[in-house]
Amino acid sequence: MPSHKEVVLAIMGAATGLAGLVLVFLGILVSAFESYDREGKDAARPKFAPTAWLSVAAFVLGLFAVVLAIAWLLRPSGNALYFLAIVAFLADVTLIGYVAVSVVRGEFRTG
Repeated sequence: MPSHKEVVLAIMGAATGLAGLVLVFLGILVSAFESYDREGKDAARPKFAPTAWLSVAAFVLGLFAVVLAIAWLLRPSGNALYFLAIVAFLADVTLIGYVAVSVVRGEFRTG
C-alpha cells in the first residue's frame, strides 16, 4: 500500500503533466479557430467554444489538484486535503476523457 506522501507526489506529477498537455491542446484549438476569417469564426464559434471552455476547465482543475497536493505536502496531517486532492485529480482525468470523447465524436459523426 503506497503511503499518503507517495500518492500525493504522484497526483502532483500526473496533474501537472496533464495540465500541460491540456494547455497544448487548447493552444492548437485556439490556433485552428484563429485561422478562420471573420465570417468563418462566427460560423465556427458554436463548434469550438464548448470544447475550448471544457479544456479551460480541465486545465484549471488540474492546477487545483496540484495546489491541493502542494498544500498537503506543506501540512501532511490533513486528511481533508489528501482526499480533496484525490477527488480533484480523478475529476480532472474524467473531464479530460470526456473532452477527448466529445472531440472525436464531433469530428467523426456521420450524417
